[in-house]
Amino acid sequence: MLGMSDPWVAAAYCANIAVTLFCVVYGIVCYNSGDDSGEAR
Repeated sequence: MLGMSDPWVAAAYCANIAVTLFCVVYGIVCYNSGDDSGEAR
């Protein structure tokens, strides 16, 4: 697969892609869901 002989390297690449996709989806879902009270912290 992609010239990689070690399956652990392929697993690391797949995990990297999966985590990136999860973060993008999480960011889209939670994008404006913060507190809208207008108070500065």
